[in-house]
Order: sequence, then structure tokens, then C-alpha cells
Amino acid sequence: MTAIALCLVVAIGVTFAWLTDIVEKEGNATIGEVGIEIYDGETRLNGVKLEDGSYAIGKPLEIVFGELNTPINLNLQIKNTGTIPGIVKCLVTISTNEGPHDHHTDLDGALFMLKTNQASIVQNGWVNLYDDPIISDQYFFNSFLNEQLPAGATKNVIASLTPIASGLENTSVFIRLRAMIVAYSGNAYQVDTAENPVADIDKPFGVLTPEFLEQWTAWK
Repeated sequence: MTAIALCLVVAIGVTFAWLTDIVEKEGNATIGEVGIEIYDGETRLNGVKLEDGSYAIGKPLEIVFGELNTPINLNLQIKNTGTIPGIVKCLVTISTNEGPHDHHTDLDGALFMLKTNQASIVQNGWVNLYDDPIISDQYFFNSFLNEQLPAGATKNVIASLTPIASGLENTSVFIRLRAMIVAYSGNAYQVDTAENPVADIDKPFGVLTPEFLEQWTAWK
């Protein structure tokens, strides 16, 4: 019993020392959580939380193109439902086919995926990266929010989509969105180099690489 008691004292002492060291070395700390929801304007879109912690809308968002070169303004937004700032990654898929709704397959309707030379997209504050060069000419990409998303704040994912290829007039297209958020800790910022000047070092994401996709979290 004495041995067990001594072990407990040591363990507790080490735990408190570790926590104290963290606070002393890093300064102020905030305990909280982050969460993600997806909205179309004021309407929260139904979806499902996946095993990796991401949230996917259950049914693709349908929009209808008008005439060529006429932009469709969108209000597709993500919201941080937590209590502390976070950084966000979205997987965006746009196709001309609704596809099945199993909540898991981002490539549903891939045979009808919209190509970048068929429509132009406008996003504000996002950095995009394709994880496979084979589909770099199609609208299937990872989109990283290049700023912190404060608690309770929303951010528009796509500002507008414009048909530019003949045959898309008066045609429906479908947007699938899977979003993930992690707590922001301040050390995922890009390094100040000649390619990434000082003016950009206050952004979570600058130049991205495919390797970064597997470890995009807020910690190194």
C-alpha cells in the first residue's frame, strides 16, 4: 500500500509539473472546443458527422445556372459552433449529377463532375489544393480557410459560380461539402521566406503541398 501511495504521489506530482510547465512556457491558455455546421444562408443544412470528425451535408446543394457568363451568387457558409477559434478545411465537389446520398462518398456522380473550363468559381480567403493531379481540372478539391474562424463566426465558402461553357445554360449543378475544424494554436502559420513574404505570415495557410493534407492540424 505504501508503494502504491508513493507511485500515486509521484504520478500526480509529474502531472501537475507538466501542466504548470506548459502554462509557464506558453503563456496564457484557453480551454474550449470547436465545432462545425454548414448553412445555406440562414438555413442549417442537415448532414452527418463522420468518423474522422468531419461534417458532411447529407444532400447536395442544388443551384440552377441561367445564361452563360451570368454568375450565381451563393451563400454556402460554415460556422464555428465552439467556444475558441479554429482553422477549417473543406472538401468541395461540384457536379452536374445529383448522385446517391450515402453521406460518405465524396465522388458520388464523379462521371459528371464539373470541369474548371466549364464554370468559374469565386472564393474569398480560401486556399485550394488538389490531392491528386489527375483531377486537377475538375471541381473536386480541398479548400483551406486562410484565416482563423472565431467562435460563433461564419464564413462563406463559395461566393459565386459562373457557367462559361456552352451546354450549361439553365442547367442544375450540385455542390457537396465536407468540412472539418481543429482548434487554432498559433503554430500552423507559414514560414517567412522569399516565396512567402512577411505580409503573409499571419495566415494559417500559404503554399500548400499534397503531403500537408495528411497533417493539416493546428500543431506541428
